[in-house]
Amino acid sequence: MDAQQDFYQIKSAAEVKEIRNKYLNKLEKFKTSIPPENERYRIGIIGEIYVVLEQSINNQIEEKVNRFGFEVERSQYLTDWVRDNALPFTGKDLEEIEAKGEEFIEIEIGGHARGNIGHAIDFKEKGFDGIIHLKPFGCLPELVSQSVMDDLSEKYEIPVLTISIDEQTADANVLTRVEAFLDMIKEKDYREVM
Repeated sequence: MDAQQDFYQIKSAAEVKEIRNKYLNKLEKFKTSIPPENERYRIGIIGEIYVVLEQSINNQIEEKVNRFGFEVERSQYLTDWVRDNALPFTGKDLEEIEAKGEEFIEIEIGGHARGNIGHAIDFKEKGFDGIIHLKPFGCLPELVSQSVMDDLSEKYEIPVLTISIDEQTADANVLTRVEAFLDMIKEKDYREVM
């Protein structure tokens, strides 16, 4: 008998409680516990705005990382872009983030280069375990970002994976690289080293 049939068979308030408990007990086996925040692995995703936001371009990288048990946060959301570009008087978040990036990129070169470096530093300061840097193939500001990622990774002791994306980027290739990166983070457990 399924839940709908049980529902139609109810004749008293006591039966409501009985049926409710029956199905809550059945759901118990599917219950999973969410680890406390200090025990979760967290990955920050940075990069050129379109590649970061558009799931069909980045091969659903957020979902892939989530499937491996990692919590994901992007550096950019559409609401942030609207706030920072259409309503620039509403906040100073982007300026503060870009100021962090000036350590590695002193002049404004366009795109999201300095902001991405700043976001990487910000993710580290928030206790993230790794950074995935997404860039369109041949994007000059992102190439500049990529060129300083090794120095940033070494100085701030945070692993960084850069993935260059174009129409030839194979899903299997991205998945293999992401899986290896996430396994490295779990194996090494950078949180215990620092």
